[in-house]
Amino acid sequence: MRTGRFFPGKLILSGEHSVVYGYPALAASIDLGIQMRLQPAQRPVVDPYVQHIFSIFQQQMGIEKLRNFELDIQSTLPQKSGLGSSAAFAAALFDALFAFYDFPEPDEEKLFQLVWQAENFVHGNSSGLDPAVVVSAGIIHFQKQEKFQKRGLVLGKNWQKQDLYLWDTGPASESTKEMVERVAELAKSPKGKLLLQKISQCSEVIEANFLKDKVETSPFWENHQLLNEIGVVGNTANEQIQQLRKYGIDCKIVGAGGIKTGSGFILVLPATQQQMAIAEKIFLEKRNRFYRIRLNNTKEKNEKSNG
Repeated sequence: MRTGRFFPGKLILSGEHSVVYGYPALAASIDLGIQMRLQPAQRPVVDPYVQHIFSIFQQQMGIEKLRNFELDIQSTLPQKSGLGSSAAFAAALFDALFAFYDFPEPDEEKLFQLVWQAENFVHGNSSGLDPAVVVSAGIIHFQKQEKFQKRGLVLGKNWQKQDLYLWDTGPASESTKEMVERVAELAKSPKGKLLLQKISQCSEVIEANFLKDKVETSPFWENHQLLNEIGVVGNTANEQIQQLRKYGIDCKIVGAGGIKTGSGFILVLPATQQQMAIAEKIFLEKRNRFYRIRLNNTKEKNEKSNG
């Protein structure tokens, strides 16, 4: 029986929430993720998401009855933080099921469809972005109802060596589904439609910079300000961000956001070595989890983190 593969988490670089309404989004895989192996067990796993994934697999593969399993999970990926943890978990579990039953390793399209189906259980109306990035890895230009593809967005040398940070604001109290529903009301108004269009324009600028291998961080900050305007960023996240903005450091939340408590992780993009040193000093003073990462083109593990 083969070992289950490693599936990376993801960052939405631009296009949160607007992607649900047909606008393009940019996302990237990161070197934090999940790997899983199944062992026979006496009792079933009671988690509803796991049972939902089991049900999808059973129906798709024509298995009359699944046996009980114990899940051996190896994960460096925080949950409820906008990093695609539910999609990575589903991909790893489906892959482990294929391995346990000695089915051929699923191709990207098949695994994508399975994970997308599972994600709808968690998010209601999943855009498909998280499954696309988790399954295929690399930099993804994604548009809803369009087949996922990399579209030539291979990282150039400048972006490959660009150090970034993820800084934790704490998990959101709200689910992704709740945040999507919150934005849905605003999206009906002319103001909401305009804000979503502006987020899409940020995505276009960032994509153009990737294609030119131009490291420019200001469009990420513009994107964050728009996310603030659509009401998905809480006070805790904004207070942390202001600590960075005092020194001109560009940053943005990643994922669906959160209001009542945390908003997940902040993507921090220092432009200089001095800004890197300042950012790390702030992280350590605030004592929140942080990870130093780089974007990547492949499914690679990060063996070092600062969590």
